[in-house]
Amino acid sequence: MDRAVRVLHVDDEPEFADLTATFLREADERFAVETVTGPVDALDALSAETHDCIVSDYDMARMTGIEFLETVRKRYPDMPFILFTGKGSEEIASEAISAGVTDYLQKGSGTEQYDLLANRIVNAVDRAHAQAQARQSRDRFRSLSEAYPDVAFYIDETGEYVDILAGDESPLLYDDAEQLVGHQFWEVLPSGTAERFLDVVDRAMETDSLQTIEYQLEVKAGTRWFEARVVPLEASSTDREMVIWVARDITQYKEREGTLTALHSAAQEVGRSDDVGAVYETLIATAKRILEFDIVSIYVEREGNLVQEAWTMETDSKQCYEKTSIEEENSFAVRAFRNGTTILAEDVGESELTPTDSGYRSVLSVPLGAFGVFQAASSDVRAFDEHDREFAELLVNHARIKLAQLADKERLRCRTEQLRERTDELERKNERLDEFASVVSHDLRNPLNTLELSLELAERTGEEDHFERCYRAVDRMDSLLEDVLSLAREGQEVDDLELVDLETVAREAWLTVETAGGELVVETSLALRTDSGRLKQLLENLFRNSVEHGSTSPDSGMRGSDGRNVTVTVGDLDGGFYVEDDGPGIPEADREKIFDAGYSTAGGGNGLGLRIVEQVVEAHGWSIRATDGTEGGARFEVTGVEIDE
Repeated sequence: MDRAVRVLHVDDEPEFADLTATFLREADERFAVETVTGPVDALDALSAETHDCIVSDYDMARMTGIEFLETVRKRYPDMPFILFTGKGSEEIASEAISAGVTDYLQKGSGTEQYDLLANRIVNAVDRAHAQAQARQSRDRFRSLSEAYPDVAFYIDETGEYVDILAGDESPLLYDDAEQLVGHQFWEVLPSGTAERFLDVVDRAMETDSLQTIEYQLEVKAGTRWFEARVVPLEASSTDREMVIWVARDITQYKEREGTLTALHSAAQEVGRSDDVGAVYETLIATAKRILEFDIVSIYVEREGNLVQEAWTMETDSKQCYEKTSIEEENSFAVRAFRNGTTILAEDVGESELTPTDSGYRSVLSVPLGAFGVFQAASSDVRAFDEHDREFAELLVNHARIKLAQLADKERLRCRTEQLRERTDELERKNERLDEFASVVSHDLRNPLNTLELSLELAERTGEEDHFERCYRAVDRMDSLLEDVLSLAREGQEVDDLELVDLETVAREAWLTVETAGGELVVETSLALRTDSGRLKQLLENLFRNSVEHGSTSPDSGMRGSDGRNVTVTVGDLDGGFYVEDDGPGIPEADREKIFDAGYSTAGGGNGLGLRIVEQVVEAHGWSIRATDGTEGGARFEVTGVEIDE
């Protein structure tokens, strides 16, 4: 196209409109850009002068871009119309497509957008001119067809062929002309077809009006569809009533109609798909079954590459590249993806681009929007035509819309999941805050009161016993604060896991606990993936719990009131480990409450030790339960642990 391209640009921001006009002229010197600031002025400009293409914004004061498009379509149905807008969404794009938009482009921040816009304008104008020329050609052909019909018959009132206006060798005849003339429908056609034909002849003569009929018939050219126009003729000199039966081959139209119906069904199937894989499978199957494409591939954009996601070929005979960088310059798929336009190469030998296999002679690449490319290939030259292109674009457009819907759904699911996780985390933090508040308001208040009263008595009397009580209160508060800090720390999720020897950590933890003569037995050689510091805290608290409570066992006369000689065992479990003692155990009624913050049966206990144990377990994603030990003591079982075999 060498002539000037007259572009009408509609945008209610004059400075942006002028800027766009400048960049378009720089992109292509053939552009003659007229700028107006509203749809009303644009309609006046269209009435005053001829334009090749309209480029319009969406968000305008008196009329939206879609409303303007609908008005233009009523007056200028074939005018190329490109929606160039900064307010992009799937909803607007869908409305624009329904209203008959030629193309849709979202405004960006760089100057590259104007080169892309210029390319879209040229393509739209070229396509519009080509379509106009095609319509003129079809109109001329239609006139010729009406003057010289495919085949015509003179038929009398009895259904006899009087004359045939077609060559004897016409492929649209179901027998040679000389074999038909003088014979009736009943003699040369199937009985059902003959009866239908005679009914049409009778109606044409009785009503003295044009009758039409569509029918399928086996002729020399094979099974074909015909549309016949049957017109009664004036009586001849022999007073023989006749009609002229003009039949036109409409097989291609019927096949196209059937293809469109099948594509509609396929589009409904795509619409019912609930995952991306099902969309691709339907796309591939439909291209093979309905469009009869032999070699079809779906390339999906991932991390700067087009990756082959689905194909019609067997894996061991696959010839398409599995992955192609989108920076590749000579790939049909990449070019279609980057430009957002379909590429139809009737003969790849005449193209500057290189096919993925030297045996391919024809390629049809259709972009799937931002998702990837649909590509069909053939070893035959000119295997694809404009009908194939049109049908493929229709099919792919349905898939693109569904993929966008699924992508939105997945984004919504991820955001919902993130929000749910955030909500759960906030709830856990609130629970910990409640626990801290309980400790601060209750457990710290008693030693503070004790300290305050003891200091007052010490000042008043000077007796040392009151100072000793002060020291014990300070020690008590120090212990409480240490447990509160542990409670806060152990409630956080575990990020870095390392391989840890359970026996080693258990023995280190035992050394940090005041066991007062107790005994540790380790019957495990497990290696765990865990946070070693938190595992040690867990074991320390379980050991301390055994020592503090084990001394009250009625069946252990060897133990004193300070918990000496309690035996604590660490051993293996299926999927974890256990810690048990030979003390008095835990009453079954109390086992659900022992992990609650503040619950304690030991004198002076703050009830945070086992709560910290539970938080360490939860932070790792493990599970813990309290049960009876083998000798009747307390047993804690930790499962769900990642064990190195």
